[in-house]
Amino acid sequence: MWWVATALAGQPLSWDFAARWAPGEVRVLPLVSLSEAPALVLDTWIGRPAPPQQAHLRARRTRELAWLPRELWLAMPTAINSALGESWSGEFRLGTWTGGAMERARSAIGRADWDALEGLVHGTGGDAVLVTWLVGWEGQPLTAVGAPGEVIETTGGPVVVDSRDEPYLVSAAMGAALITRDGEVCVRYADRFEAILSSRYPIDRTGRDLARSMAAEMALVWVRDGELEGAQPPR
Repeated sequence: MWWVATALAGQPLSWDFAARWAPGEVRVLPLVSLSEAPALVLDTWIGRPAPPQQAHLRARRTRELAWLPRELWLAMPTAINSALGESWSGEFRLGTWTGGAMERARSAIGRADWDALEGLVHGTGGDAVLVTWLVGWEGQPLTAVGAPGEVIETTGGPVVVDSRDEPYLVSAAMGAALITRDGEVCVRYADRFEAILSSRYPIDRTGRDLARSMAAEMALVWVRDGELEGAQPPR
């Protein structure tokens, strides 16, 4: 069976079940963003605006954050393929939207109208598609919450507050829906994940870390080959 998590940002996580096995080639479509990129934050831990050099670094981090949707999309196929390993006979690959389908998908996801997604995957190729989205994402400069030299524990591990580097804690509310070739939305999952953005953890690594976190949770409930007796792949 497929486990379906239906929680969105700000809602409790809930689980549903659907008996559908969907192996084969899954095209991961470019991520759909439901919000604008995070704005520049200039607050500091002492309540004063960041000085010019620090503000310059903050502006750089903010520009990098704008690339997160693309980095997540690029990282997702490898993340899920690695999380599932050889226990599942399918394969995730990058795909592309056709026509104006991405804008229609953005509207459908914003309304939580999952049935509307079924007609948006024609012409994308593969045996199924994975639609991914960002409900919203933000970056918190750690110099806004702690003094230089302080070690702050995050879900990505301990981070040293450093005004010369301006590490950010990135929080992203992400979702995904697996849609089979015949148009059935048979998996849907959403949750919030965190990662670090800094000189040591550039935005491509931030995207990979977030994608791996989501893939690891999805892998816990993913149907492996042979788990559904007599199951047949979608025709």
